[in-house]
Amino acid sequence: MIDDEDLPQDDDDAATEHPLEPAASAVSRRGNAKKRKRAVEETLEAAEFWRAILADRVGQRELWKLFEVGHIFDTRFECGPNGFPQVEATWFRAGEQDFARRLYQMLERIDPAGVIAMHQAFDSTFAKPVPRRVKDD
Repeated sequence: MIDDEDLPQDDDDAATEHPLEPAASAVSRRGNAKKRKRAVEETLEAAEFWRAILADRVGQRELWKLFEVGHIFDTRFECGPNGFPQVEATWFRAGEQDFARRLYQMLERIDPAGVIAMHQAFDSTFAKPVPRRVKDD
């Protein structure tokens, strides 16, 4: 149900109020300003969401699983059962890796400290070395 408040009040608002209406025209400054403001708000909300995910240990673990599935830190060249290269499978893996890489880079821009914390918690290359015990003779 649409409230009276949701209906456009004048011609400038007509193009941006309802999601099924056409986009705001280039001459509608108020419509374009609302659209920009909404885009900024959505960007800030998304950043807040991802920061919360990276602040939570379960969120870090699940993101790390996504990165592992996407083989973000590996380059894979697929071969068929006879040992010959499979170009299509290689490109498929490259697409998976690209998705994981883009997600990772977005998270680095939003919360670099959270990404480092995720590495420290789940990346074996970030594991702290265990000091060797020296035997007393």
